[in-house]
Formats: sequence, structure tokens, C-alpha cells
Amino acid sequence: MNRFLLSLLFAFTLMISSVSAYDYYKVHEVSFTDEAISNFYVNGAVCANADCSSITSNEITLLDTTSFNTCLTNYQSNNNVEELSTCLVNAELEGNIVDLGSTSAIVTKESTAPNNFNAITYFMPQGDTYVPKISEGTQYPVECSAEGINICFDTNVYQLEFGKISEAIAEVGQVNIKNVDNPLLPIQVEIPVQIEETVCSAYRFANENYWYPTQIPSGYSDFDATTQIDLLIQDSNGTTLLEDQVIIPIEAETCAGLSAFSWTPSASLEDEEVTFTVTTEVIDMQVITSLIDYAIVTETIYPEQLDGTCWTRAYDFTLANAPTFDLTTSLAQIQQGEFLYAGFKGGAWRDESVSPMQFEAIMVFDDGTTETIVSSLQDTSGLDVTEYFEDVSATILNLNPGNYEVTLVTRPQGPNCIVSEEVRQTQQLTILEVPKYTLDVFVTGNDSQSLEGVTINVELDSTRDEFQVTPVYTETQATDVQGYSEFTGLIAGTYSYTATKDGYSTVTNEVIIGSNTQIYINLPQSNVAPIVDLPETLSMYYLDELDIKLQDYVVDFNDAFNSLDIQVEVVSGQATATIVNIDGILEIRTTTPNQVEVRVTATDAGGLSAQDTITIDFIDNAEPVIARYEADPTNGQEPFSTSFLVEVEDVEGSTLTCTIDFDDGTSETFDCAQTDGLISVDHTFTEVGQYNTVLSVQDEVHTVTLEEKVFVFERTFESPQILTYNFDSTNGLELPTNITLDWTTTHPDDLPLTCTLRVNGVNNAVDCNSNIELSDYTTPGVNVFSLIASDGERQDLRRIERTFVFPEDEAPTASISADVLLGVSPVDVVFTITVSDDNDALSNLNCRVDFGDGTFVEDTCDELTQASHTYTTNAVPISYRALLTVQDSVDNEVRAISELIVVEPRVNNVPVIEVFSASEVSGIDTLTTDFTIELSDADNDTVSYALNFGDGSSSATGNQESAFISHTYDRAGNYDAILVVSDGFSTVNSIIQIEVLGNEGPVINDFSFSSSNNLELPTDITFIYDASHAQGLGVTCSLIINTVSTPVTCTGNLTIEDYSTQGVASFIFEVEDENGVVTQRELNPNFVRVNNVPVIEVFEANQTTGIGSLETEFTYIISDVDADDSLTYTLNFGDTQSVTGTDLSGIIKYNYTLIGQFDALLSVTDGVDTVTSVINLEVLDPNAQNNRPSIDLFSLETGDGTFVLPNTITLSSAVSHPRGFDVTCDLVTPLGTQFNIGCNGVITLNDFNISGISEFTLIATDANMISSNMTLTQEFFTPEVAPDLTLDMVSIDIDEVITPGAFSFALRTKNETLAKRELFVQPTISCGGVEFGYSNGRVFLPTIALSSQDLDESFKFPLRTDTDEYLGAIPTGETCLFEARVIDAYGTDITVVKNVEFNYPVQEIAKPSIDGHGTEVMNFISNTINEPFTTGYNKIDFTLVNYESETKEISISLSSTQLGIGYNEEVKLGPDTVKDVTVPLVFNKNQKGTYPIRVAINDGEQKQVKYSYITIK
Repeated sequence: MNRFLLSLLFAFTLMISSVSAYDYYKVHEVSFTDEAISNFYVNGAVCANADCSSITSNEITLLDTTSFNTCLTNYQSNNNVEELSTCLVNAELEGNIVDLGSTSAIVTKESTAPNNFNAITYFMPQGDTYVPKISEGTQYPVECSAEGINICFDTNVYQLEFGKISEAIAEVGQVNIKNVDNPLLPIQVEIPVQIEETVCSAYRFANENYWYPTQIPSGYSDFDATTQIDLLIQDSNGTTLLEDQVIIPIEAETCAGLSAFSWTPSASLEDEEVTFTVTTEVIDMQVITSLIDYAIVTETIYPEQLDGTCWTRAYDFTLANAPTFDLTTSLAQIQQGEFLYAGFKGGAWRDESVSPMQFEAIMVFDDGTTETIVSSLQDTSGLDVTEYFEDVSATILNLNPGNYEVTLVTRPQGPNCIVSEEVRQTQQLTILEVPKYTLDVFVTGNDSQSLEGVTINVELDSTRDEFQVTPVYTETQATDVQGYSEFTGLIAGTYSYTATKDGYSTVTNEVIIGSNTQIYINLPQSNVAPIVDLPETLSMYYLDELDIKLQDYVVDFNDAFNSLDIQVEVVSGQATATIVNIDGILEIRTTTPNQVEVRVTATDAGGLSAQDTITIDFIDNAEPVIARYEADPTNGQEPFSTSFLVEVEDVEGSTLTCTIDFDDGTSETFDCAQTDGLISVDHTFTEVGQYNTVLSVQDEVHTVTLEEKVFVFERTFESPQILTYNFDSTNGLELPTNITLDWTTTHPDDLPLTCTLRVNGVNNAVDCNSNIELSDYTTPGVNVFSLIASDGERQDLRRIERTFVFPEDEAPTASISADVLLGVSPVDVVFTITVSDDNDALSNLNCRVDFGDGTFVEDTCDELTQASHTYTTNAVPISYRALLTVQDSVDNEVRAISELIVVEPRVNNVPVIEVFSASEVSGIDTLTTDFTIELSDADNDTVSYALNFGDGSSSATGNQESAFISHTYDRAGNYDAILVVSDGFSTVNSIIQIEVLGNEGPVINDFSFSSSNNLELPTDITFIYDASHAQGLGVTCSLIINTVSTPVTCTGNLTIEDYSTQGVASFIFEVEDENGVVTQRELNPNFVRVNNVPVIEVFEANQTTGIGSLETEFTYIISDVDADDSLTYTLNFGDTQSVTGTDLSGIIKYNYTLIGQFDALLSVTDGVDTVTSVINLEVLDPNAQNNRPSIDLFSLETGDGTFVLPNTITLSSAVSHPRGFDVTCDLVTPLGTQFNIGCNGVITLNDFNISGISEFTLIATDANMISSNMTLTQEFFTPEVAPDLTLDMVSIDIDEVITPGAFSFALRTKNETLAKRELFVQPTISCGGVEFGYSNGRVFLPTIALSSQDLDESFKFPLRTDTDEYLGAIPTGETCLFEARVIDAYGTDITVVKNVEFNYPVQEIAKPSIDGHGTEVMNFISNTINEPFTTGYNKIDFTLVNYESETKEISISLSSTQLGIGYNEEVKLGPDTVKDVTVPLVFNKNQKGTYPIRVAINDGEQKQVKYSYITIK
């Protein structure tokens, strides 16, 4: 939106006062992070409540932006309100589609009342590649209404930046693998399973309760996250059994419960572990990066017969931030610091009877480094799964954002489970980083001007999401001169904000943050009365309770709601009206049908008040109730047919009208009543997608609605079906026999089938509807006959298994019995095995006994007549049965089960500690003691012991009944030595307390010294010392003098003669006791001697200044009065380098290579004192302007003032040096020759005849060989070689139809040389054979010598003429020939032509230019400015023309490096406006000559550049 429009909006705010309703206009500025989109679908409405979860009937209206601007422009000139109102109505667009065109703004109108709730508007770009933007206006300001005027404008421009979601994830909420026959049964061979999955949308709103549009046209950005769901089924070897995929749109904030996949395990997969992996990926173009989510379920395929098997079922394994299975996107997406609950529905059963049993549930949380395990034992409640939840919030509290795995393992717990497998479900837990947003605050006053210095306080009231540790946000800022303040780091939630400024009212409100948000605050300077705006009328059932939240209908721009004095009265009718609680809930109750009028009055602290009334028509008619509305089923493949089940209730028993909007462009209306019961309405959806169907139920007064979602997937073909598969044997199961197999098949999708009959693994191709006879069949044992029907991708399989025997070889008989059926662990049981067979010897039979605890024994039946086994249990009774399996030589198999054996935990005699003693229980550290241990056990159990010494050291362990253990305590303290003894069943312990006293250490009673010369050196020192031990331990002593140790007696003295060590001395008396404890005392006297400081007699440098570098010699002489002192010098050169030595005199050479000033510092020390001396040096920069020659003048002139060859060239120069150094000069000619010239003077080159671009270079060099140079560049032309004009060089741009009068045309060339020439143009117009010559007091058009370069790299010369400038009257309405004769500076010319027509338009149109738009420069300088410029003030005049219908801001720059010109000017040029521009130039007397000059004109769309030359006389 341009500034012109904004200024008009400001003007409109001045006319605002008060009406009951108005049209509120807003401007939304559109921008994009990527490719711009011009077409939008816009939908919105005025909110019906505070959180905008429902809307009023007032929808948002769109306006054409250009027409809107025109309305404002016209009003500015005529101030006609009625005309403005009509213009705005005419500017309104029909429908919800708007095209930006050449603008970047969208204008909306909201029709509302002053105190209505916010309006919410959705902007959806075409292409579905950007996230829709939501614009929620703040509550309407009071001053936005004027008495008698219902037009209002928002002075704010709302910014809409469209972008994509950087990262998105579609959370897999739940995955269930269910047996279709019975969901309580395990996954079995040959029985189909249904794979159910719950997948949550990747999109979330700032406010989950927002109303939002559902009927969005195809091709526009929507609120559905297009999600790809993949299923992969693999066996334990990684072999793929099934891959499938669906793609569905999932509405924002919701989770879709789907049953998109099914699969039937084949018989070959019995006992195989199979993994089901469901993966989600967001493939919506509104998302940049999709984070992959997955869930894994691992199941074991059970046999068809379930006797002897145990299993668990676990469904709806859920990870959410609340203990619920009803997921939404907000519950499924876990952010850092949120709560986490893991839940599932589970149970365990066994056998064909499906009897409930115990099971164990284990949850493993893997964060990549450690596993947290939560385990529990559960009782199955009965014939259904039970809900379980575990709070695992503490586990994730301190975790960083990232991906983690949570696995649920369920296992059946109980005896006699021949098959008992666990079920594992793994969910990827993605912990998301909590997103942070920005809040931009803009504050204006009553005059809509920005307010500086307004104090803004923003506080977090409540978070959108619930966190374990409640976040806190409070920040206060002041607005800047633009009335702006930025708050960063806000998380999603509801914030309260307060704006205060002295002299202004305080404004308090709330804002919901869920994205980067802008709010606009208006601070009035005076108190404004409250506003009460109740609904005019309501109609409701008289026995229903009416509660009105007054906070939604009473507002005050200055005062908080709870500070208002609100009174309510019943004006008429029979009812009670009472205000309750702080939110101002108005309760209106009646007991009889009647019409009631209630008045509400609100008064603020300043005494201003307002009131309004509401009329309630309490009728004897209650709203109908939708008792049931659901689709059965809710999802399927296209075309998808479903039944909508409808059940309604109505107190009056009225006949109701029901309408179902199927969200596919169709609906169905039917009568419905409570007496109808359950009504079923069938409907077929023909296209893939999500359908938000709505049931509307209407009686004479009310209409109620309810929504039901239906998902339609792409069609996937069904599998082939084997309808019948029959088996018949003429001799039953005895061999030989004749077998007949017959079958029928079909395909639901009529695809061609191929069929295979597999007999004991051998495939045979057969017809798909046929039979086969196997005569004289003689294969004994288990025989498998499988029929497979396949369509090439899918198949159906039926399996018949029969065990055949020969009549003379019947199956063996077997039994197994136990000699002990009840006992205390351990229980030794002997099983007696009885086997008989009429055909096989027992040595040919194989016997196997499974003991029921995971162990077995196997042998031939003649050897395995008895089996011994020991059962044990430690804590609880366990029951077992042994299973005997016998197999004969022809694979006949028989099974037998033993009696139930119950094993009770045994009663144990605890072991006895006979002796546990210590040789020392008290002493001084270090204390060594010996422990004696003697043990016994009445049960003769093997005993083991562990002795913990109590001091942190490793325990001593063993399994012998007696032990002798020595241990040393090396620290003082009281210790409990604990002996723990175990016999494998019970433990006992015993404690011995050990006391270790601390060693108080040696005691130094005296340590001192005396010096014969006090603390001056040299001197004699005598030490006196005395030491002992408080606890009587023996001690040894040493005297340590400056680290040299000497043993001494512990009481006595020692003399050191002629001590001469200068400085702080270290005298230590050290005492050590027999346990190694040491005590020291140290004396530190400081011995000194008087010192004479050294002298620097000479320190000088032969050179102190250089250019570029400096090589110098430092001379020094140093001395010291103290002859025995040794002197050391250090010369620091000041550039980080230094040298050190001990010579008392010398010369030090040094070369400075860096530029700058340096302090050479000589430091001399005798070990005690240090003296210094400094010399200042400087190395000058040869490249610095004041260190090099200065070329003050170097110019070029020709003899005739042109650059046509041959010619005489005069070069003028003037050179100086800032430091006065001598300078010599050289001239380099275009031929590359160089010769010496005078630095100040004139050089003349006669008969110069080098064509093309020539360079002349002046080089000035000083005594230090530092040079400066300047180059003059000039192009010279030889007439005979100058390129002639040709037609292929020049073309003409001119409108095909020209309005008589002034018009423009342009010459265009791609020849850069030609673009720099001076051109002369002579136009002619010929119509019907008559020639109209140009005649305007001259032969040629005024030169427009400024050429512009277009995007196609061509150069354009704009020109302008008028039909009045031609001889004769140019006819209109016929085709004419426009000719332009073009002559260059060398006299060559061409003529370019183009057909045109002169005619008057039917209606007035904008004045055309050459190409319909642009700016041009008229009467500008030629290629060479021939008029002489003189020293002093000069000027260049030219004219700017704007052919556009909008204002142009034109930048003008004129520059010449050699002349030092850098002129810039900004010119604002209105629509179709001409403006003269003057560029001032000032030259000095040293600037005579010819110089290149560059001129550039930039109007924001096109940049025009011209090169020329200036000659100064």
C-alpha cells in the first residue's frame, strides 16, 4: 500500500463518532518468503464469542484495491460522503477470490457493531504452497464510529508474510494389529488381521478453538496436512511380506483414526515373529522439511488351534501429554518440558476357551544412552482389555529435543503355556523444541499519531500447552518514536498486556500467541464511557437456563471489566435476573413461557455509564437433541459407500426436518422424529479426500448441528477369493485311498486369476474353477494340500492338512504320570512313561518330555521310560504339567499330559554365625585388625558370606564355613563391620563396631632464631627448637634451610655462620612421628643488602626517521658503582622485537620494516634495581598521500576541440610534494614509450593520428622513489574508419496508433559505439503518397542524447515531436509511413521506417509513451558538450518527463572522477508531469581541458546511463 493511501486513511479517522453499526475497512500488506502469488481465496467473519470458536452471520467482504484507492482519492477532492459510500459499495468484489494484480494489498470490510468481538480472516494463496495466514483484529476501538456515518477505516496496515512451515511431523498416535475374528485372540495363520492406525495432523493453531473455513476451493492453501502413511510387514529375516501406502489429508488439530490396511498370515508363518512398521511423512507443499515418525509392533503368528497356548493383547499404546486415548494434535505432539503419559489397553488369555490370566507389562524408555524400565504384573479383568496409564513425565523432564524410543512389552505369566510369546510395541517419541514467537506492538493516540514513551507490560497468563514446570514471562518496554516495541521469546499461550502513559488512559487486554503476532493499541487522552451492546432478542425454551457472560457484551476502553459497576433489572415479564461471579455471568430464569425484557447498566469509576436491553422470548419449545450421528464405517476406498446413523430427540415430540450436508456438493433432507428411532441414510463418496459432513436438525424454532468426519482413500484392489475348497477321501485317513479336491474362486475386481495346487510342497498349475482326483494315494504322515489363487500382485490361500496312516500301522498310545504332585521347593519328581505301539518297536519310537518350565528331555521310547526333574520356586507357588510327545516311524504323533504338579516355596532354616570377632576394636590410625568367622547351617546348605568393613573398601566374600580376614583402617572414625551370611534362601548378619582414633600428630614446643647482624647480610644465625608427641609416639626432627634438609635432635640448637643469601628465607623445623604424621613450622625473614642503581651513560640512534623502512644503529654505554653486580640490558625496539645482553657497551643495528611510530626502550638491571631510557623513531608510509608526490593537474586538449584525427594534442601538468621533496616526471604515450618531461608545464603532440581509445599516463617520482600517476583516457576517431550507420544497427519504437498532437518515439541500437555518438534525427510522415516534412524552425529534432540500456542489452534514444510541427494537415484513420533519417557526427546517415495510424481514441486514455510507461529526459546534453564551460560557476539544464499514471521518485547522479564531481539529487515527479532540472557545476582555473562525464537517471524500474565529455576553456 502506498503512502498516498495511508495519508487518506489518517484523514478519515478525524470524522469518527458513534453509531450502532458500521463498515470497518482494513488494509493487509502481502509479502512472501519465496515466489510471489497474486491470487487469493479470502474467508472470514465477525466472531460470535471471545475465543472466536463460533461466528456471526456477518462475513468479510473483499474490495478491489485499485478501486478502493480511487474512492479515497475522489473523496479527498470533493468530501462527498454519499459518493464515497456508493463508490465503496461498487468497489466490492463478489465471492471470496481476489487477484492482487499490480498491487500488493488486500482490502477487507467487516460489518459489525462497535463492541462486537474480534473479526477473524483467513488468507489462502493459490497453489497450496504457503501456510494460510490468520488475521484476528483486536476488539474494535470505541472511536471507530461516527454519528450519522457508518464508514470507518483502520489506519494500521496489517502485515501478512506468507511462508512455509520449516519442520512438521505427523505423529503416529496408536497402531493396533487385530484378529478380525476376535480382537482378544492372537494373530493366527490363515485368519485376516486389520491394521488400525491413529495419525495426527502436523498443523496446529495458535488457538485450538478458532472457527475456520472448511469449504476451501481446490488449489488454494488449506488447513489439511497431506500425509503419506506407509505400512511394511517383515518376517524375522527381514523378508518383506507386504508393503502398502495411503495418502490422506488430516485436518489441523485433529487425529485421524484409520483402518487403511489388512493382511492374512500364511500357514508357513506359524511360530514366525513378524514386525509391522507404520511410518508417516508430511508431503504437503506447505512444508519445507518433514520429520519422519514411526511405530513398530512385533507379534508372533500363532497356530489355528490355541489349546496349550498363552498370549497377550495390547492395543492403543499411546504417548501423550495427558492420560487419555482420545488424541488431538496438541496431545500427541510432545514439547520439551511437557508432561508425558504412556497408556495402553491390555490383557492376557489362554487356550481355546479364551480364559483370562496374569500378564507382565514392561515399558522401556531408551534415550540413546540408558534404558529406563517400568515393570508391573497385571491381572486380566475378564473378557475385554483393561486401560492402564503410567506417568513417565519425570523421565523426560531434562531431556533435550530429539527422537527417543519407548517400547511396551507384554508377556503372559502362568504355567502350562506350550506357546507363550511376548508382544512388543515401539513408538518413536519426538520431543519438540518449544517454539518461540515475536510480538510487535504499535501504539497511537486519539489523532492516530505514533506515541513514544508508552510503557508496555506483557505477562504470560496461561500456556497453550501444559508444562511440568510452569513457564514465566514478564517484560516491560517503552515504545520508540515510531510508537513501536518488540517482545521476543514468547511461547504459545494467552498473554495480558497493559499500555500506560501519563496523561493518557490505561489500556489492558489479552492476546493469544501461536505465531509471530502484531497488535495495535489506541490510547485515548480522556475517559470514555463504557459500551453495553446486548443481543436485541433471543428465543429459547422456557425451562432452559439462560447464562450470559457480560464480559463478552460490556467493554470499557479505559477500565478493566471487574472495576465497572454493573446493575441489572427486569423491565418487563416474569423472570429473575442475577449477576454471579467475577466474570459477570448474568443468570436469567423463568418458570413460565413469556416475553422478558432485561436492562443492563454499566458505570465506570469516572461516573460515565451506558445501558442496553435484551428481549428474551421464552417459548414452550425446546431445542431438538441429536442423540446419535455417526457414519458406519467412517473410512474406506473410493467409491466409498457408508450409512449415516441418525437418532434425534425432541421434548415436544415434533416432526423435525433433518438435512445431511455430505461436504461433496450434495445433501439430503428428510423428516425425522423421536419416534422414528434410529434412521439410516446411505451415501456414496466418489472422490478421495476428507469430508466434514454436517447433520442439521430443525423444528419450528431451532436448528442444531453436529459434524462427522469421513475419510476416503485411493482405491486399492482387493485380493482374490477362494469361495470353496473341498476335500474327499474314499478311505478316510487310511492308505491307500482316492482323493478328490474341488474348488471355486472369484475376484471382487474381476481381474484375471492363475491358480496353483500345492501338494506337499510340489506346485501344479490348475484351472481356477475345477477339481482334481489323486488315485491310489499312498503317502503316509502329515499331508498338506494348498490351493493358491493369484492376480499377479495379491493372492488367497486355502490349506487342508490331513495325516494318513496305513491300516496296519496305527498311531502309538502313550501316557505319563508323576510320583509327586505337591511339594516344597525343590521338588524332585519322577515321571513314569508308558508307550505301546502295535507296529513299531519302542526303539523306533521317539519320546520327548517337556517339563513345562522351558526344559525337556528326548530319547527313544525304549530308553525313556522314566524322567526325573527338579522343580523349584523361591517366592510363590507355581503349577506345572509335563507334556509327552511320541512319534512313530511313519510320523504318527500322539501327545499326553501329566497331572498338575504344585510346587510350594520351601521353609528354610537360616544359617548360624557361630563366631564373628575382631582382634582389635580400638586404636590410633592406621589400625590393623584380624576378623575370625565361623558358620553353620542346619539344612547343610552351602553358605556364603560377605564382610563389609564399613570404610568404603571392597567387601571380603567367600563360601567356606570358617575364615580369617585381616584389614587395615587408615582413617579415623567409627566403623560398622557387617557380616552378611546366606544359604541361598535366607540371610543373617552380625555387626562389630570398630573405633579408630585420629593421630593428633607431633607438637612443636619452640622454634626460633637469632641473627648477629639483624636482617642485613652477611650474618651468623642460631636456631633454637624443641618438639614432642601428645600421645607418646616416637618422633624424628629435621631443619630445612632454603630447601636443604639437615637431621637434628628434637630438642637443642644449631648455628649457621656467615649467612649471605639475600631475600626472603625459608627456615622450616619438621617433626615426623612413627606413623608418618608430619608437623612443620616455618620462619620467613627477609635479609637485605644496600644496593646502588646502574647508570645508562650513553643511549643514542644515528637515524630516527625513514620512509617505508628505517635502518639505524643504537649506541649504548652502561655502568654500576657496585663492582660485584652483574648488569643485564634489554633493548625493546618497540615493534614486538627485542635483544638482551650483558656487554657494558656496544652498537646494535636494527632495520624497522613496519610503518608507524616506535619507542626504543633500553632497560638495564643489576638484579635489584632497573633503569630505562627511550628514543622515539618513525617509519613513514610511502603510500600515504602526504608522503608521495601530488599530481595537481593533468589535462588534455585538442587543437580543434574535437577528437577526429589527425589532431594536435596539448597535455598540461602541475605536480607538487607535501613534504617539499624533489620530484621528477615521465610521460607514457599510447605507443607505450616513456620519456622524461617537466613536472609543471605543457607538452604538445603534433599530428597525433592514433585512432581508438588512447591512454596518456603521467608518472611523478620523489627522491625516496615513491611514485604517483594519473591516466587520461580518450577515444579518437578517423573519419575513414569510423563505422557507418547501417539499418541493422538501428530500429525504431513507436506506437501503432497515435493520437494527433504531441507523441513520442525512440531509436534503439545494440551497438555500444553508436550509443555514445552524437546523433541528428530528421522525421518525415507520408500518408497516401503525400509527404509531410518536419518544420519547427529547424531541420532536426532537438537532440535527446541520454540513452538508456534495457534488459535485452539494447540502448534506447527517446525523442518527442508533435503533429503540428509537420507541413500540412496529417490525415487520421489511415495507414501512414513514419520515417526517421538518422545522421551521426561523421556525416553518414540511414533512414528507418514504420507504419503508423493517427486517430483519436473513442474514450480518453492515459497519455501513451513509446512503450506505454516510463520516464524520459528531454533537451539533455549531447555526446560532446561543445558549448565551452569556463572556470567558476556553470550549469546544465534538462527536462524530466513522467508518462506514468503514478508518482515517480527519480534519482539523478552526475559524476566525473577527474573533475571531482559527485552530484546526486532525488526528484519526485507526479503523474504525466514535466519538470526542469538544473545541475550546478563549479570549475577552478587548473581544470582546463576535456574530461569524461557520466550521467545516470534511475526511476526505480529503469536505469538510463549516458557518457559525454566536458570541455573547459
